[in-house]
Amino acid sequence: AAGQKLRVRYADQIQALQAQIEKALPKVDEQQKAAFLKACQEEAAAMAAELKALRGQDRKPAGHPSKEVYEAAKQSLVRAKKNAQPVAKAMLDVLERFLASDKLDSQLAKHAVLAEATPRGLAEFAQQGKEQETLVEKLLADDELMKQMVLADGAKDGKYGQAMKIYTDIQIASARAADGVLQRLALAIALEHAVPIKQRNAVALTDAPATVNPVNRYLHYEKAFLGGELDPGFEGLSAWDLRMVVNGEEPDEILAWGREMLRNYRPDHISTPDYRWRYVAAVRTDIKYGSQDNQYDKPELQFFQNILMNGGVCGRRAFFGRFILRAFGVPTTRRPQPGHAALAHWTPDGWVVCLGGGWG
Repeated sequence: AAGQKLRVRYADQIQALQAQIEKALPKVDEQQKAAFLKACQEEAAAMAAELKALRGQDRKPAGHPSKEVYEAAKQSLVRAKKNAQPVAKAMLDVLERFLASDKLDSQLAKHAVLAEATPRGLAEFAQQGKEQETLVEKLLADDELMKQMVLADGAKDGKYGQAMKIYTDIQIASARAADGVLQRLALAIALEHAVPIKQRNAVALTDAPATVNPVNRYLHYEKAFLGGELDPGFEGLSAWDLRMVVNGEEPDEILAWGREMLRNYRPDHISTPDYRWRYVAAVRTDIKYGSQDNQYDKPELQFFQNILMNGGVCGRRAFFGRFILRAFGVPTTRRPQPGHAALAHWTPDGWVVCLGGGWG
C-alpha cells in the first residue's frame, strides 16, 4: 500500500509538470501556420512542375512547348519561396526565443528525472524505508542537482534513488566533495555506479569485494587529485567526462599501482606533450604483441598486471590502454572496429582514437 501511494504521488508530479510545460510552450499563430502551409504546398507544386518540364526537355526537340512550361514553373517556384520565407522566419523567431530561454529548465529536468526513473522505480526505492523516501524527496526538491544530473546523461538505467544515496554518502565522507571538480567527480560516480560495477580482482583473491565501492572510488581519486598525481586536464573535466574516468572494473589499489608503475618505468609517457599518446604509449612500448604467453598469467596478479607481464593482442592491449588512462584521470571509452579492439580518449583539443583506425 505504501509503495502504491508513492507511485501515485510521483505519477501525479509527472502529470502536473507535463501540464506546466505544455502551457508554457509558444503558441502557434493559426493564420501564420495556414499561410506557411499554403506557401509550402505552392512550392512543392512548382517544383513538381519544374521537374516534369525538365524531363520533357530531355525527351523533346528544342523549341518544344515544355521549355515555356519549365520557365513558368521556375518563376512559380521563385514566387512560392519568396512567399514562404517571411512566414517561416516569423515562426522560427518565436521558436528560437523559446529555446534560448532557461525559464523551463527546472521543470524539464525534474520531468526527465521522474520519467527516466519511472514512478514505479522511484516508489520501489523509496518504500525501502524512511531514509530512502527522504533521499528521493530531497532530490526532487533540488533543481540545480537535477539539472546537473540530466546534463551529465542521467543515472545509469534510471536508478536516480540509488544515485542520490551514493552522492549523499560521498558528501558525508568528504567535505571537499561540495564544489568544484570534486563535486562533479562525486556526481559522476553517483550516476555511473547507480548500477553496481563488477570488480575485476586477481583470481586468487577469492574474498575480495565483488563490486567497486563508489565511496572508496571517490576517496581514491580525491586523494590522487590533491596529491598532484592526475593529468593536469582533470580539474576542468565535466561530470559527463568524469563518468568515463570512474567506470573502470579495476580495484582502487590497482589504479594506484598503474600510476606508480608508469612514473617509475616510463615517466617519458607521462610528460610527453603529445596528448594523443600520453600514458597510452605504454601499450606500444611495453605490452608485447601476441597471445602465446597469456597462458602464463598468474592468479595472484590482477588482470592488467598480467597484461603488462605477458602481453596480448588487440583486446588486451586496448583494455590496458583504457586502464592506464583512467589511472591518470583521463576519460576514455571503447572504440570497437570490425575484427579489432581500439579505444578513444579525451584530450584538450577533442577526443582521439588510439590503437586502431580513425572515427570512420
